[in-house]
Amino acid sequence: MVATHDVDMTLGWADRVAVMNRGRVVAVGRPDEVFRDRALLAATGLRAPWVVEVGDALRDSGIWPAGRPGPRTPDEVLAGIVRPPER
Repeated sequence: MVATHDVDMTLGWADRVAVMNRGRVVAVGRPDEVFRDRALLAATGLRAPWVVEVGDALRDSGIWPAGRPGPRTPDEVLAGIVRPPER
């Protein structure tokens, strides 16, 4: 278990995350799901990991297939840019 505000590290490292706000757990789940919840992030003062932002941009541009989970690490982002995933 690690307690951190480093959402970038957490996305690529953790299997599950718990988000706390004012001493209470407000969300638990897979990091890729939790860190894509814009309302949760806004309510807790967290920002989306940069990999989520880039992954969303890749998906919006059609490079990353809509049904495939977004990248979780910088290496996965680069792999998607250099050699886009098969659709």
